[in-house]
Amino acid sequence: MMREDPTVFDDVRSSCVFLPVFTYANPQYHKGFRRQVEFWPSSPVSHYISTLSCCPPRTVIADLGCGDAALARALVPKGYTVLSFDLVADGAFVVEADIFDRIPLPGSEVDGDGQGPGHAQIVNVVVCSLSLMGTNWPNCIREAWRILCPK
Repeated sequence: MMREDPTVFDDVRSSCVFLPVFTYANPQYHKGFRRQVEFWPSSPVSHYISTLSCCPPRTVIADLGCGDAALARALVPKGYTVLSFDLVADGAFVVEADIFDRIPLPGSEVDGDGQGPGHAQIVNVVVCSLSLMGTNWPNCIREAWRILCPK
């Protein structure tokens, strides 16, 4: 719906106290979000950047519901691999994906016989900063588990 009609959530957006629904087609979301964050005691993304900067280089990070991909923009130049996913791609850092349905990365929940842990997981860290606000948030957690490397 957001891709077909970016104004579909305008009424919700104008009445929200917290974060409005995201859409790249309407950059007002990001402008409003940036203004709102200015009043927070600290930015969650800044915290993640600081924390993840302590990980070994070549750490693979998946940012689910990445918004404007601030995490990737800060960490990729430092040698990290950041895979940024959101509902609509920006053509540079963000891969289009419904993080509540299927993230386009390998990984299975269980092995071929249905008994052991899955295989082909490639992500070391998953970040879900403010992306678990929907009613279907357990689906995002399941996808995060599917793509994460064991242990």
